[in-house]
Amino acid sequence: AGNDGNGASQLASLRLRLASREPEAAEEASYVLLVTFTVLLANLIGESLTRRLLEPVWAPPSANTEEMSEP
Repeated sequence: AGNDGNGASQLASLRLRLASREPEAAEEASYVLLVTFTVLLANLIGESLTRRLLEPVWAPPSANTEEMSEP
């Protein structure tokens, strides 16, 4: 109900819309979207499970990754 297209096309559309914005506005929108998603997920499945599911993608980059990205 109310879904237009599939998830991949919706993400592509979001990416294009964010790319057309000023960087600060795109960053703020991305932050709000992530926070909203996280709160909704926690309300649906609980904070503990949400934390366990999202923790791997929230982990800060390792020192090796940072060293490799520096010129």
